[in-house]
Amino acid sequence: MPARTYRGIVLTLLAAWLVLGVWHLPTLTAAPDEAQEVTRLINNERAARGLPILSLDPLLSTVAQQHSDDMAAHNIFSHTGSDGRGFWERIVGSDYPATFGGEVVAAGYGSAADVVRGWMGSPNHQHILLLPDVAQIGVGHAQRSGTTYSHYWTVEVSQPVDGYAPPDS
Repeated sequence: MPARTYRGIVLTLLAAWLVLGVWHLPTLTAAPDEAQEVTRLINNERAARGLPILSLDPLLSTVAQQHSDDMAAHNIFSHTGSDGRGFWERIVGSDYPATFGGEVVAAGYGSAADVVRGWMGSPNHQHILLLPDVAQIGVGHAQRSGTTYSHYWTVEVSQPVDGYAPPDS
């Protein structure tokens, strides 16, 4: 095959791969306002029960966002990522100094209010969100059309080691 033809085929395939690859990326990630709203709604539930409120941590939010992005990119809905890691492995692998924590995930909810309402209506999810011994929260949301649920949510709650100072966001 002449080099010119081979180069044209390679360039055509590369262009198609880039177009399809970009098209398949999640189209929406948790905006700061959205993460703040999820945190506010969960803190309202905690405060109504006399529990301490949670602070939104940028490192935990990165962990949560990466898991939501992974679920959307691979069209999976699970606490186990496409790489086989669970939530605790993701948290400690991020260098967040966790001593204790939990994770809730959801899929299909289009808004912060709807997803928090869904979690609070589930005894198992509610239990994790209302753990009395956690101080921080991370929020992730990804949307990808053409997947089973379109919206994929992750919340990480955790208690860091004493003296932890969150990185600047």
